[in-house]
Amino acid sequence: MKNVLKSPPFRMAKFPPVASRSTHRVRTNDSFLTLARDYGFTDAWDIIEFNFNTRNPREVNYYLEYYVGCTESNDGKNYSFRDWDSPGEIYIPPADWTPSKHERMKRMVTTALANYPANRINFHRSGRSITSRNLATVANLVIDGEIGVVHDKSIPRGTAEYDSDSDSFHFNFETAESSTRKALIVHEAVHAYLDYISDGTILVGESEALAYVAQCVYMYHIVPDPESTRLTASNDIDDEVFRIGWLIAAKLAKHQTPDSLEWYALESAMKNHSKYRGTSGNIAGFNGI
Repeated sequence: MKNVLKSPPFRMAKFPPVASRSTHRVRTNDSFLTLARDYGFTDAWDIIEFNFNTRNPREVNYYLEYYVGCTESNDGKNYSFRDWDSPGEIYIPPADWTPSKHERMKRMVTTALANYPANRINFHRSGRSITSRNLATVANLVIDGEIGVVHDKSIPRGTAEYDSDSDSFHFNFETAESSTRKALIVHEAVHAYLDYISDGTILVGESEALAYVAQCVYMYHIVPDPESTRLTASNDIDDEVFRIGWLIAAKLAKHQTPDSLEWYALESAMKNHSKYRGTSGNIAGFNGI
C-alpha cells in the first residue's frame, strides 16, 4: 500500500531469527498484541524485536512486507496480517526471552571471546587454524545476529552447546563470571567457527579436539595448573582428554609446536570419551552460517 509508512533498515536483520520456539502462520484477525497474549508475553514489542531486531515502526513495516508478505493495512499507516500473506510466518521467541536478557547474554559471549586469554589462542591442526581472529569473527556474527544466543534450561546445569542447525549457542547459565565458563564459551565458539567455514569434511572428534585445546589454552593463560582449573571431568577416561589437551596447551603457551603424536593421542582419547564414544568418527554436520 502506498500510504504505509516504511523504510529499509541500514542493515537487514537475519530472518528467520535464530533459535525460535515455534512458527506462527498469521491470520486475518492476528496482531502482535494477540500473538503476545497467546504466547505468554506482556509486551508485543518483544515478539517484534525478536523477529526484526528493531523497534522502529517504519522498519517493522518494511520487514512485514519484505519478509512476511503483508500487503494490506487496517489504519492506512501500518501493515496488518491477512490469511493470504505469503509466506505469512512470524517466529515466536523462547518463553523467557526479553531484549534486555538477550543483549546481556550476547555481551557475555563477545566479552569472553575478546579478553586477554582468548587473544593468546593461535594454533593449527590438519590444515585448520584456530586463532583469536577466528574467535573475533564469531563475536561479530553474534553482534550481527547471524549466531543466536539462547538461555536453555533443558541442557545440564553449567553446560553449553553450539547448534549448527539453528546457528545458535545454548547456555544453561546466564552469566559467565568464572574463567571456566568463559573457557567453555571459547570451546563452543570453535565449533561455531568451524560451522562458519564448513567444508563438510570435519569429523566430530577433530572438531572436539580443536575445541578442547582452545579451552585449555584459555585456562592455561589464567592459571597454568590443571589441578586449579576445575577442568577435570567425572571419570578417568574423560580426564584423559583434558590431560592431553593441557599438555598441548602448555607447549603452545611456550611457543612450541605440538607433534602429530600428541594430537593423535588426543583424538584417540576422544574416541573413548563418554560423550563422543561411537560418534567421534562421524561427520560433524556443520552446514554453514
